[in-house]
Amino acid sequence: MKNNDYSFTATLMIAQVLVSVVAFLTLMAVFQFPDILRENSSVRLALFVKNQDVIIPTYYLLALTGIMNAMIASLIFHLFEKKSAIMVLALVFGVLTGVFQAIGFIRWSFLIPYLTSLQESSSELIPILEGAFNAYAGMAIGENLGFVMQGLWTLCLSIAFLQNNYVSKSLSNYGISIGVLTVLMAFETFGGSLSILGELTNPVESAWYIWLVYIAISIYKKEADSKYVTHFGIKSFIAALIVWLNFVIPAYL
Repeated sequence: MKNNDYSFTATLMIAQVLVSVVAFLTLMAVFQFPDILRENSSVRLALFVKNQDVIIPTYYLLALTGIMNAMIASLIFHLFEKKSAIMVLALVFGVLTGVFQAIGFIRWSFLIPYLTSLQESSSELIPILEGAFNAYAGMAIGENLGFVMQGLWTLCLSIAFLQNNYVSKSLSNYGISIGVLTVLMAFETFGGSLSILGELTNPVESAWYIWLVYIAISIYKKEADSKYVTHFGIKSFIAALIVWLNFVIPAYL
């Protein structure tokens, strides 16, 4: 195994986080994301048409982050010297996370523009079709299955980290907690009394991206010594907390 495999994997992870954060912030500004996904189709389509020049490429970038996730899952599996059943599961869940999320995001770059182009000739049918695709490709595949797979990937990966002393114990335990919460929040898509689980999305996703950054740092530092384990102190914890609060607090104001 080449040492630069570690730096390449870590760089790809950081790139995924940066692209995702920028894309989500852009959608929040021009598309009222994520609340717009629970509005009726007519409202969603009207806002999409108004800002589609920004929304279309932004969602395409998010679809690419799904592909990046599949690549990252494969690369981390490659980096592990001792393969195990839990690592195989992590690989499967990580690849499926990327595939399901890419399917959920990519509709906004190709399918929805096509549907909006037909609105004048089929004004009543288009909102129905968009609503159906939003429920299937968006909520069922992108959100429900996407989050379930993401949670299971994070959980299995963290257990493997813990078993192999690959990253710090606190970072592994942190990942296990995030993985469980991610699976739990996926069931918000069933609606009804489970809708309250949607309140977990922003804080849990923000925590997940921060966790990825610290995992990337840990992997990068293995370039010189694959046995090296990075331990993060109180300053790192405070920095992570400040970043997390900056993402979470505005969502509840």
